[in-house]
Amino acid sequence: MNENKSIKGRFTAPEGCSPLSFGVSLSIAAVSSILAGAFPSAYGGIVFLIVAVGLFAYVLTARFNWLYIAAGAVTSILVAMACGVIFPLALVSLSYIPLAFVISASVRKKSSLVSTVSALTGALVIIIALSLAIC
Repeated sequence: MNENKSIKGRFTAPEGCSPLSFGVSLSIAAVSSILAGAFPSAYGGIVFLIVAVGLFAYVLTARFNWLYIAAGAVTSILVAMACGVIFPLALVSLSYIPLAFVISASVRKKSSLVSTVSALTGALVIIIALSLAIC
């Protein structure tokens, strides 16, 4: 039985997670990237980032694909720039990707709440440090 788990891969959806079709997962990823793109502008806010992280973590957990990460990064930067944010500051809109990845990895590993929160705190500290370096 352990051999079967190693064959499945690191990014396989956990047991009990309902699969998503490609279109639904791409649509949810697009909505989350648009919300994350509006986050650093005057139109968005922290609520947009929270919703974007939650939606994107669900997509990464249910149907992981590198296409969602690449397309989401480009879309969120373009939306941020369309909202009037200059390019170096538009990179802050990418902060939803590592946070969603941490949540998704924690769900797949079935980590405890303490380890999930500590991993999210560590990722958030790194993101804040990089954001301050950009500013």
